Amino acid sequence: MLHNAGYSYISTDITQAFYLTQSYLWEGLFPGCVDECIDSVDDLGRVGAQKMLHIPYWKLWELRNSNLEADIMVSNHALAEMHPRSLRFYLQYGKKLMRNSDYKLFVAQCPGGLIKGNIEYLFDTFNTMGYALLYSENDFIVFSLKDKQGILPADIRGLIKKLSLTPNTYDFPQYQNVLDETASGFYSAEQKIKNETKVSLQELMDFFYSLDGNVDSPDEEFVHYCQYDCI
Repeated sequence: MLHNAGYSYISTDITQAFYLTQSYLWEGLFPGCVDECIDSVDDLGRVGAQKMLHIPYWKLWELRNSNLEADIMVSNHALAEMHPRSLRFYLQYGKKLMRNSDYKLFVAQCPGGLIKGNIEYLFDTFNTMGYALLYSENDFIVFSLKDKQGILPADIRGLIKKLSLTPNTYDFPQYQNVLDETASGFYSAEQKIKNETKVSLQELMDFFYSLDGNVDSPDEEFVHYCQYDCI
C-alpha cells in the first residue's frame, strides 16, 4: 500500500517462508517493480519510488556497512516477538539507515504478541539503544532517535494517518487470485516435503563441526555484533 501511494519502499521478512510469500504476492500486485536482491545487496543507495526492494533476511546482515538510507522504519506485528539479539540488531541498523533522515522515526503498527513483561522490555531496549518514546495510541507506537528534535504530536498524527493504509484503500482485483495461488502452491509444497528424506540433527552437527573452526560463520558474526557492537 505504501508503494502504491508513491513511497519508496524497502522490506525484509523474518523467515524464508514469509519472504517467498511476500515475493510472490508483490510480483502479482506490482509486476516488474520488485527487486529481490537475491544475488547482491551492494551499493543499493536510495531506492526510487518506482521500485520496491525486497531484501532476504539472510542477506540483510551484509547491508550493515552499506550506504543504504531510509527516512522512516516501520514494523508490523513483530517487535515484541523478536529475539533480543535480533531486536538490538534492527535498532542499531536503524540508526545507520536513518542517519541523514529529516524524520528519524521508528513506527510500530502493533508491537506483536505480548506476554507479561514484553512491553516493558521493548520500551527499555529502545531507550537503551538511543530511541525515545514519542507516541503511543491504539496499537501505534512511535519512537524517534534521541538526536532528533522538534517533532510534534500533531505531526505524528498526520504521519499515522498516511501509514494507516488498508487493502480497502485501493482496488486490487488481482489480490485474491494471487493469494489463492500462493495458498495452493504452499499446500502442494507441503505435501512434497512430507515425502522427502529428512536430514538428521546429527548430520547437521557433523556438517558444522567440519567447517573451519578458526573462521566465524555468519551466525557467529551476527551474535558477536549484537553482543559487543549494538550498544
